[in-house]
Amino acid sequence: MIQPTRRALLLLTALFPLALLPALFDGRGRGGWAAGIVAFALALAVDLLQSRRARGFSLTVELPPQLFVGDPDPIEVTVTTAAAGAPAGIALRLEASEEIEAPPTVQLRFDGEGSAHATLRLAPRRRGVATLREAWLRWSGPLGLIERSARHPLAREIAIVPDVRAVRAAAIALARRSPAAGRKIERFQGDGSEFQALRDFVPGLDPRTLDWKATARHRKLLCRELRAERNHPLVLAFDTGHRMREPIDGVSRLDRAINAALLLGYVALRAEDRVALFAFDSAARAFLPFVAGAAQFDRLRAAAAELEATTEESNYTLGLSELSRHLPRRSLVVLFTDFADAIGAELLVDNVGRLARRHVVLLVAVRDDELDRIAAAPPATERALHDAVTATELIRERARVLEQVRRLGVLVLDAPAAAVRAGLIDRYLEVQRRELVA
Repeated sequence: MIQPTRRALLLLTALFPLALLPALFDGRGRGGWAAGIVAFALALAVDLLQSRRARGFSLTVELPPQLFVGDPDPIEVTVTTAAAGAPAGIALRLEASEEIEAPPTVQLRFDGEGSAHATLRLAPRRRGVATLREAWLRWSGPLGLIERSARHPLAREIAIVPDVRAVRAAAIALARRSPAAGRKIERFQGDGSEFQALRDFVPGLDPRTLDWKATARHRKLLCRELRAERNHPLVLAFDTGHRMREPIDGVSRLDRAINAALLLGYVALRAEDRVALFAFDSAARAFLPFVAGAAQFDRLRAAAAELEATTEESNYTLGLSELSRHLPRRSLVVLFTDFADAIGAELLVDNVGRLARRHVVLLVAVRDDELDRIAAAPPATERALHDAVTATELIRERARVLEQVRRLGVLVLDAPAAAVRAGLIDRYLEVQRRELVA
């Protein structure tokens, strides 16, 4: 594709006053106007021929094995040319499928060997298989009057998966605490309800742990050493209704929930708890029975990767009733959901409260920081004032619903996207420490 540049259009515009000279000075000045037009045409021709010499670009793109949703990753792009008269610089633009946010156009500079390198960051929007469709190169002639562009088909596919890098970091942290690393093995002693052993009582220990029968039998003060129980059931329950399709900072609520849930699932499996997965919207969509052991994490990740947010309205009555049917014993249910209207919030409160009568329920709602920014922004215009009032009402309604849920004995995690992972692990450890599931 060939087109004039902004510089060429400005020069052509500057020639128009010369066309008025013959009319203003009784036919004089025609020579100057004709000379200007000829010079402009010759410059265009020279720039066109010189830019044509720069054809023959080759392009290579180095992609990572996979992309993680919610976390941009770099890719390397190299443009080379062996043609004489290569331009000093060239513009590069990549076109991708809707799963990836299109990277901005970048300017490349050729080195002495005819190569130009760039590092672009691809920001995945949602899970799936993304395609880098094509690359567009744009360059100008040496005079900057003619601009050429060339299309390079790519058709490169790359998988976008849940972000498990936080899980890998947790695995490394746990591995460093292994005997091979010279660390003491954590046994979770002194806090819990499961009997571990008898030990001599020394000043400073809790007198409530004294075992009087053992003391009388051995004729010395003995106390019980307790440890936290293991093999607790944990359910990662996902609402996949239309509200979970909404993006927060470019990533859907469901994908943010999956990223946090996988980290929690890995920590729970390493803590010898059993983990299950459940998903629902207008009906139950997925159920992975309880798995145990860190080796089963891949099954959990695969089941989570298949979840998709739908356009259906979430039916809390049907979904949570179906979930309750799969739980024969008291469990920790971590429910990832969101609500907007009063009717949906009322159904959520009723059904979560009913579920909390038999189980420990942790409701996780990812907070949208954009609402806080809109509510706190100075109302410079009437539209901004209207938006601020609306955002404030939504924040108040959300806080009111969450308070209702807390009064029913449900644990609540209402945190921004960046703090959900850490907050979720803290709540899980708190449940374990307080032995709420036992």
